[in-house]
Amino acid sequence: MLLQRSVLPRFSILKTVPPSFFSTSITSSTSSTSITSSTSSSTSTSYSATSNSLLHVHKKGPTTRRFRLTIAYNGLVFHGWQKQGPHPKSGVTFRSIEGQLEESIRPALKQLVRFFPAGRTDAGVHATGQVISFDAMLSPSSPVTSPPSKRLRGELLAMARREVFEKEARSVLVEVNGGTATPDGLAAAFNSVLRPDITIVSCEMAPRNFDPLSCLWKRYCYGIPKHAIDPAIDVRRMQEAAALLVGTHDFKAFQAAGGRVTTVRTIFDCKVRQDGSGAVEITCEGSGFLYKMVRIIAGTLLEIGRGTLAPSVITAMLETKNRRLGGPVAPAEYLTLQHVEYDERP
Repeated sequence: MLLQRSVLPRFSILKTVPPSFFSTSITSSTSSTSITSSTSSSTSTSYSATSNSLLHVHKKGPTTRRFRLTIAYNGLVFHGWQKQGPHPKSGVTFRSIEGQLEESIRPALKQLVRFFPAGRTDAGVHATGQVISFDAMLSPSSPVTSPPSKRLRGELLAMARREVFEKEARSVLVEVNGGTATPDGLAAAFNSVLRPDITIVSCEMAPRNFDPLSCLWKRYCYGIPKHAIDPAIDVRRMQEAAALLVGTHDFKAFQAAGGRVTTVRTIFDCKVRQDGSGAVEITCEGSGFLYKMVRIIAGTLLEIGRGTLAPSVITAMLETKNRRLGGPVAPAEYLTLQHVEYDERP
């Protein structure tokens, strides 16, 4: 066996998640945290249709602004990011992060907002640093700063626009839950209406052209607790193999069927460590990741650690682009999207 499956989620670093994160028990061990879900159910009844009573958001309206959320969620209770329709046979609608956000936040804002993520996580995958955007209309009572003079050009215009944005980012108001809140106050307002398996870590106003997909890099962590891993694992072999992944390569051999056509990606860092408890953590930072890429990397490195594959198989996979040379797709329950970066390159 690659590793023992468990109803327990991953061993991972959750430094930014509040202690109230879901109806889960959170226990820290040095810098790492494990989450145990009180339920692994990912089904729910159909979402209530309240769109008729919600205001449509005019993306280019004078009082429409873009907002950026950083969110955390327990992937065990969701069927992935993307909103699901009713199952054709059972009629059951599987819970999704997108659907849960819409169900809870739309009525709070009384606006038909849409949410766009930095990446759509699969069923069972967790996040502590997922980034999403949405557009919403400001309250009629909100202060709105006049745009810069049309006479300005070049750097002067850019500076004036930055000043307007920074001023508004601190002072604009959005109607929520029958009151008003500034951008940073929206996080608490949203958390008060969300089920506790999703936590809004932060909220801020973003530039009009902000696109969560246009990040510089992402960090995923695949962490396995001691009880779920082969006791004879050789971490040094895994570390040797992980170093071979760093760089710009064609990662076609590390993509599951149904993925992207363009498969060249850059891995900035890939590390394997084992903590004092015996838990193993695989951390990957890259410009982007293919479908199930991190889970295939994890599955391959774990097979290398067990001795069933040689570290050189990484080079062979990159050169031949042959998926069959690698290990299996590791289970989703130990994978966490930890961070999405937009400002600083690694």
